[in-house]
Amino acid sequence: MQPSAPSRLRRWLKRLRKIVVWCVALAVLAALIFNVVLRVIGGRELRAVVARLDADDPGWRWDELNADKPKLQDEDNACLKMLALARQVRESIDGEDSLPSMRERPANEQFVERDLQLLAAYANAVPLNLAKVREFGEMPRGQWPSTTPEELFSKSDWAPLPRHVAHWLHAQALLHSYHNRPVDAIGAFHLQLDVHGVGNCDVPMMNFLGQCAVNRTAIRGLEHTLGKCDKCPPELLVQTRKKIFDEANRLQIAPAFRRERAWLFHMMRVMAEGPHSFGKVMSVAAPELGRDDLWNGIRRWEVRGWYWHSQALALDLSTQAVDIARQPLEEQAALFDKLAERSKERRSSALDMYWNSQGNLAINEWIAVASANLRTHATLRCAQVALALEEFRLKHDRWPNSLAELEKEIDIKIPLDPFDGRPLRYLKRTDGVTVYSVGRDRTDNGGKLPKKWSDQRDVDEGFQLWDPKHRRQPPVIDDRPPLGFGPMGPMQGIPPKE
Repeated sequence: MQPSAPSRLRRWLKRLRKIVVWCVALAVLAALIFNVVLRVIGGRELRAVVARLDADDPGWRWDELNADKPKLQDEDNACLKMLALARQVRESIDGEDSLPSMRERPANEQFVERDLQLLAAYANAVPLNLAKVREFGEMPRGQWPSTTPEELFSKSDWAPLPRHVAHWLHAQALLHSYHNRPVDAIGAFHLQLDVHGVGNCDVPMMNFLGQCAVNRTAIRGLEHTLGKCDKCPPELLVQTRKKIFDEANRLQIAPAFRRERAWLFHMMRVMAEGPHSFGKVMSVAAPELGRDDLWNGIRRWEVRGWYWHSQALALDLSTQAVDIARQPLEEQAALFDKLAERSKERRSSALDMYWNSQGNLAINEWIAVASANLRTHATLRCAQVALALEEFRLKHDRWPNSLAELEKEIDIKIPLDPFDGRPLRYLKRTDGVTVYSVGRDRTDNGGKLPKKWSDQRDVDEGFQLWDPKHRRQPPVIDDRPPLGFGPMGPMQGIPPKE
């Protein structure tokens, strides 16, 4: 007698349940074995990298880097006061992050009324004065209120805070330039450099990017000052050249990379140590990933092996980046290109990309920061030469025929282009002059400068100056969006309030 159809169906369902159970069990066992393999292989590779780094760069870990930092009382710590002031500025401007790039408007043109109103509203929205900001330059920099990597992971909003004060100063400089007050405008420019230097004490790479951004914004403001003001006192030009030179020396990427490497190593160890550590970190940065449920438990177990195995590659690549950052600035572009190629070759392997996913991803950000550093130094160097050119014009009522003639008349050594190691280029235009670097593509594009900060590669980096008769030109009325409403929307500036 053959079994009935319901009986056969029950037997098949029972077999299917057994198959599913066995498949799940085998999958769990495979995951366990895979995780153990990753930990064994990764641990062996990591021990070798750490031993090599201990010998070549003693004191590289996070706790060791912080051991010798001065301990200051809160009332004497300029970083803490700067953070409080920056929060006050952010609240006053409704949380808006920055002013837009002034590249989109020629620096020798006056502002249209709508832009002037927005600048004035931005500057007047903050209950602040220059004397209060100036106090920070005389205080010890100290450190941020927290130096544990876990807290930096959760409080990364600290990094952009000083930029709020710097952008308020930028608005002040632009307004003074519009009213033909070069002394006040350049004074605000000096404070921009001082303020962000005070605020950047501890957070690694993110704050370094903030320094680069503030420096570029400040230089754009200086370009507007020289394009809108009739005459700057020669002694102030000399003083500003010295200020920019000091800022370029202070803006060093190697210490930032060294701290970022220590932070990255610490956090990856935390991620790899166990479910509790991983969940604790995730609950701080992203609460939805830190919940103790089945899905997040499986996800944590999966990524722990990746983090453990990726530590060796991440530490090795970041150490290579630190070593490159210690080389002369003019050699770094080619070396970072080679590092990017090596990282790309590793990513081309599907197996290596899977096993070392976290290690490969981190280095891409480092290379992008290195590029921003070179572009910022190119801008700072061009600004130094531009100020010397303005000194020459005030002295001789003409522009020099070459930078060699400038060196003979003005006490300045023409800096090298950080992208190709050759002297900066000099272009005489019909309405003024341009000093420029070849930029990221290392191709001389004839002094063609970008209209805004972007990833364009067919442009140069530089600084423009205008003949006196071409300064303070009436604004061109066209279809350009008003100040504060660029391609990225209102976050580029302060929109008019309803």
